[in-house]
Amino acid sequence: MLHLQPRFKVKGISMRIGELSRRTGISTSRIRFYEKHEVLPKPIRGENGYREYPDTAVKG
Repeated sequence: MLHLQPRFKVKGISMRIGELSRRTGISTSRIRFYEKHEVLPKPIRGENGYREYPDTAVKG
């Protein structure tokens, strides 16, 4: 289950979409789809433009 908190970042404790996908079993394209259709909140983006998710985005 995903639990995203938008606009929340703890420096050094974040993962990119690939890691989120591996931890949840949800494909990266499906995560992007959910974000696009506002099922999930938009994640923060790093200076490089990559999506960054806090470790708390994945609920055990």
